[in-house]
Amino acid sequence: MMARVRLRVTGGLAKPREFIFDDHDIFVLGRSTRCHCCMPDDPFLSENHFLLEINPPECALLDLGSMNGTYVNGVRRGVRKKGEAAQEAAKNSEKIPIKNGDRISAGKMQMEVIVEDTEPAQPPPAARGAARLCPAFPGIDVERELGSGGMGKVYLGRFTGGGDLVAVKTMALWEGASQEKQFQYFQREIEATKALKHPNIVHFYGSGRFDGGVYFILEYCNAGSVSALMGRLGGPVPLPQAAPIMLQAVEALDYAHKQGIVHRDIKPANLLLRDDGKGLTAKISDFGLSKNFRLAGMSGVTETGAMGGSIAFVSREQLLNFRFTQPVSDIFSIGATFYTMLTGRRVYDLESVKEPLEAVLRGLIIPMAKRDPDLPERLCGVIDRAVSVDSKDRHQSAAELKADLLGVL
Repeated sequence: MMARVRLRVTGGLAKPREFIFDDHDIFVLGRSTRCHCCMPDDPFLSENHFLLEINPPECALLDLGSMNGTYVNGVRRGVRKKGEAAQEAAKNSEKIPIKNGDRISAGKMQMEVIVEDTEPAQPPPAARGAARLCPAFPGIDVERELGSGGMGKVYLGRFTGGGDLVAVKTMALWEGASQEKQFQYFQREIEATKALKHPNIVHFYGSGRFDGGVYFILEYCNAGSVSALMGRLGGPVPLPQAAPIMLQAVEALDYAHKQGIVHRDIKPANLLLRDDGKGLTAKISDFGLSKNFRLAGMSGVTETGAMGGSIAFVSREQLLNFRFTQPVSDIFSIGATFYTMLTGRRVYDLESVKEPLEAVLRGLIIPMAKRDPDLPERLCGVIDRAVSVDSKDRHQSAAELKADLLGVL
C-alpha cells in the first residue's frame, strides 16, 4: 500500500500544525530544540518525551522514559516510576502500534493521527517475484545467485564473451501508474554516482530496467565485505590488517565528498574488499544508491527492518533528518564502522536500551578504549572524535580524519 501519515497537532502550540510523512521517518516530540515538534515551555513534557516511528501506513509510539507518560486514546503509557532513571524507564517501555484516528496527548499537547491511502494496495515485491526466474541482463551472462535481501537479489555475472566478472544487483519496483515517474527519478539520482572513478570505490558499469525492477552492474569484490571478514575471523580485524583498509576508505570518502556526493549509509556491509593475491583493497559500495532508491518510494521494503541493520552506524542528526544528510554525517558512519571493525562491538550502548533508536537519540556512545583497552590510546582518541554526538566536535572532512589516522597508525 502506498500511504501517507499525517500528524495533526491541535493543542500545546500557538496554532495547529501538521506533519506529513510519505516515507519511513522518525518523529520526536519534547522540550528539546532537537525535537521535530519542540514545546520548550510545557513543564509537563520531558526533554525527549516520545517518538513515533513511521513507515506508512504503519506507525508505532515509544515513550522515552518521560516523567508524566504519554496517553494513547486516553490510556497512559510509559510513565516513569519514582526514583527510576529516564534511560531505564525507556528500556522498559513498550512500543505501541498506532492506527488511523488514534489520539495522542502529552502535557498540553494533543495530536490526531491520520493514515491516508495514496494509491491502490499492491502485493509486496517479494511475493510477486517469488516464482520469477532470474531476469535477463543485456550483455551479461549470469553464473549464479550471490545472495538476496529485502530489496532484491545479487547475482554473479560475466560480460558476454568471457569478460570480467561483475556483480548485478536488482531492486524491485512498485507496480502502478507512478512507476515510470519513479524510474526517471531513480535514473537522475544515480547519474552523479556513475561519475565516481576511484580505486577505492566500487566501479559502476551501468544500470537498466527489467520487468518489475531495476538493476545495477557493479565491480565484483571477491573477498566480500568487512562484515564477512569479521565473520571469517570470528571477531575484530587485527590492527595491522585493518589499518590499510581504514586509510583507503577515508581516501575514497574524501574523493566522493569533493565531488559533492554523500554516501548516507556507510557500514561494514558496504565496505567491500578485493583480493588480487597481493593483499586486500578496500572499496566503498552503494554510494547513495540504496538510500536514494528507498527515498524514491520504489522498493516496497519494510524500512523498520532495513534501518535495524544500519542504526548502529547512524549519527543522531541523520536519524532526525536523514533526507538532508551532510558529509560530516558520513564521518560519523565511517568512524563507527572502524570502531566496530577494531573492537567487534557497536559504538552505541545498545545493551542498555530496548530500542536502538533510543541509544541514538540520547547519544549513548561508549568510548572506544572501554571496548578494548589494548588498542592504542591515540587511535582510540581519533575514532572517538569521529563518532562525537555533536557534529561540530567531529572531523569536518574525510581529509582531516585521514590526516589524524596517518598520525597514529
